[in-house]
Amino acid sequence: MGIRKPHVRKTDIILLSVQLSVFVILILAPATIKSLLMKDTQIDKNILGMSYFTFVPIFVLYVANFYFFIPKWYHKGKKLLFYICNIAIILFANSWMKEISNMNVPEYMMPGFMTFVLMTIALQVLTIFTAFGIRWILRANALEMELREQRQKNAEAEVAWLKNQLNPHFLFNTLNNISGLTAVDTEKAQDAIARLSDLLRYALYDSQKHLVTTDMEVEFMLNYIELMKLRCSSLTTVTTHFDVAKKTLMPPLLFISLIENAFKHGVSNTKDSFVDICLVTDGEDMTFTCRNSMFPKGGDDHSGSGIGLENTRRRLALLFADRHKWEQKADSGEFQIKIQINGYSVSKL
Repeated sequence: MGIRKPHVRKTDIILLSVQLSVFVILILAPATIKSLLMKDTQIDKNILGMSYFTFVPIFVLYVANFYFFIPKWYHKGKKLLFYICNIAIILFANSWMKEISNMNVPEYMMPGFMTFVLMTIALQVLTIFTAFGIRWILRANALEMELREQRQKNAEAEVAWLKNQLNPHFLFNTLNNISGLTAVDTEKAQDAIARLSDLLRYALYDSQKHLVTTDMEVEFMLNYIELMKLRCSSLTTVTTHFDVAKKTLMPPLLFISLIENAFKHGVSNTKDSFVDICLVTDGEDMTFTCRNSMFPKGGDDHSGSGIGLENTRRRLALLFADRHKWEQKADSGEFQIKIQINGYSVSKL
């Protein structure tokens, strides 16, 4: 079994190339600038040598910290080793200056030489902080990207779970409707079974897609509403208004739980009641409104007990975050939900 080679990203190569280029420029810059100012075609080798002995230790410090000391020691809690190694490198890198001061530097130049030494050490310390800062920014960005990807995966998993919660709830109530109808009107029951067949095909297959066309979703909602109307008495008024762009895309089964709740909690067989459902699109904005009379279920009746509302709110939060607005109110025997979504199309999901 061969040894697996470490993966080298293109961004790592680009970053290293930029770093090398910066230090080469720093070494060449002083001598080059002097030649340009003096209009001399020859590069001053003394300045070039001084730049070399000044910036090579800085480069070593930077590379050692950026690629090893900081990620391997500092970020893993080995801070004492991090400090000791950096101090050792700084002392070793500047040991040649002591030899120069003992041999070649006149007494009157010593203050200036010591200033140069202190500035060099300060620059080396600044290099360590620079490596630390760049590494911290890259690490923070990597962690943020990883967190964002994890949130996206969690959101997708939760949306899938919520969609699966919708399907059994819907099927349970629809089958109850048809069961009650078979004893009253066989022809209508057969028509209802045909409608249910279409609904099942959509709920079990088309709704598994991330997005569906708005006209498919509207057809599904209309068929569902027709099935629910079969159980309503003549005292119930059901009105619908759908005005949507036919070929734009939206998440499937987005509002079905709200419609289901409207029939479950808004319809009475003995009192005047109503359900009014409206879905309108305007460009990439969508508005869904559902109004119904209120007839709360008893404590032992858990059908449509609010699970659908909570699932829908959670799903909207996952899919649209701050791009949607939920308004809900109940007063004077009427319950209303209004949902506004800004940018519902595939380009925004």
